[in-house]
Amino acid sequence: MMNRIVPFLLIATILLTSTILVSSSYAKSKEEKAIDKALDKIGYKNVCILGANTKTDSNAKMIYDNPKCHEIVPPVDPTCKANEHLENHVCVPNVEPPTNGIPTLNTSKTTRVAVIGDVDDNSGLVTELKLMQKYKAQFLVLPGDFDYNDGKHVLSTIASYGFTKANTALANGNHDSCSLVVSFSGFCFGDQSFTSQVQVITIDANQKFDCSSSQYKQIKSDIETSDAWYKLVNIHQPFATVKSDHGPNGQFSCYHSLFKANGVDAVLQAHNHNYQRFLIDNILYGVFGTGTHDTGSKMYPIDSTSFDGNKCLKCDTGTNGITLLDLKIDNASSRQINGYFVSHSDKVLDSFVIKS
Repeated sequence: MMNRIVPFLLIATILLTSTILVSSSYAKSKEEKAIDKALDKIGYKNVCILGANTKTDSNAKMIYDNPKCHEIVPPVDPTCKANEHLENHVCVPNVEPPTNGIPTLNTSKTTRVAVIGDVDDNSGLVTELKLMQKYKAQFLVLPGDFDYNDGKHVLSTIASYGFTKANTALANGNHDSCSLVVSFSGFCFGDQSFTSQVQVITIDANQKFDCSSSQYKQIKSDIETSDAWYKLVNIHQPFATVKSDHGPNGQFSCYHSLFKANGVDAVLQAHNHNYQRFLIDNILYGVFGTGTHDTGSKMYPIDSTSFDGNKCLKCDTGTNGITLLDLKIDNASSRQINGYFVSHSDKVLDSFVIKS
């Protein structure tokens, strides 16, 4: 019988089976042992079932069943990354619990933007970037003054934390140069889209930007033609500020009417090294000069509580930190901004909600 079967191995039908538990006392026949040897010679070491036609029977028969294939082998679990854990033998992302009242980011419902101005090339910048990383900020708005000491190194540092031209809006501050800003962003004023829903319009207040200027005409066109859900204005010298080391830029009346008429949601400013938040005609005006060029008592004083009759809803000096803006993106008819000012010690010192 054996001599009749082996020559026909070349026309055998080889099938792989799913694992089935069988008795470990299974004993191979002489024919199966011979087939084992023949299969080893041609490199088929893991064949489970073999069928063949013999001279005595023209019908295909299952004449070989390798018990090795029926052993239940436990699955080999993959090695998960640091931000993953094993679940049903598959690596899945970790879901971190909310920290300090800041919810875990759900990118199908929220776009998270970090804001920080008046940064410097020091360890404080790294602290700020690590906070952004911890809270998974997707985009960065830097409203100017990053080139106090080594602006190129500041830009390379923020890029090393994932904030590049594609997801960073950079304003030209009075300590910066337009040429360095252009080398990073490609322009000193204009608009850029973070996503189809989020647009940032950057103004350069170091060159002429009043309502008769060519810059104003471009900014006006950018704002009026935008169909983004959220329009964020990025500028260094503030339109709105309490009395501090620097006064307002003098162009509030002209620009505010433009912002109000065209659905601008937030005006992100710096220049004064402190934290200020206003809500004027449902537009967020914030001073976010809380980078670490100055720290503690060296940060700028806050000598009043309002701007042009508009109360500062939250004013803080002496504290460095970042501001996070969560933009609701799952429903165009219920747009909302949730904001958090997070100190370097990772404490939320201000939180707010703005509904459009």
